[in-house]
Amino acid sequence: MSNTVSQIIVAISAAIILKNVWALVFGCMAGHLVSLIMSYIIHPYKPKLKINTKIVKELLNFGKWVWCNNCNNIITFIALQGDDIFVGKFLGSISLGLYQVAFKFSNIMASEITHVIGRVTFPAYAKLQNNVVKLREASLQTIEIVSCLSFPLASGILSLGHDFVYIFLGKKWIPMVPILHILTISGLVALFREQVGHYFTL
Repeated sequence: MSNTVSQIIVAISAAIILKNVWALVFGCMAGHLVSLIMSYIIHPYKPKLKINTKIVKELLNFGKWVWCNNCNNIITFIALQGDDIFVGKFLGSISLGLYQVAFKFSNIMASEITHVIGRVTFPAYAKLQNNVVKLREASLQTIEIVSCLSFPLASGILSLGHDFVYIFLGKKWIPMVPILHILTISGLVALFREQVGHYFTL
């Protein structure tokens, strides 16, 4: 949350002052910086800058196989950015801007709910890996929590999306409302498909 809030504040402030695309860059940098600082404040573990040659050799030996996956990384990049490339190429920069902002708001469920819950539940699942019954119970509880958070959020976006866009972004952004609705429904389906998929793989 600190990352998102600081990124929005800095990006909007920089956009008002600079009136160019660098506002997005400064916002992104501010978000990561605040996230780094907060990680040191919240967590008791304080990593120190120290080079351990033994561990470096182990990481390099293991990492050589990771470098071999560059092709997969390129495919993943195309899969994640392909929609932006398609919209920008065939529909133009204005449509791309509308699509990206709509995607940003509709993706709140995945970015602010699933990712945070995933970071918390992963170590919890690791501790329960030898107890399938409790692992399934924990997974089901996670689905319930995600439902309680995502359904109201998605309903709010669908019902108040037009008013929200008009008040906070302005009349020029109204054409993005139908896209926002479609992406919100799509994001909700993808969110539950991921959570339910985890449950049935246990």
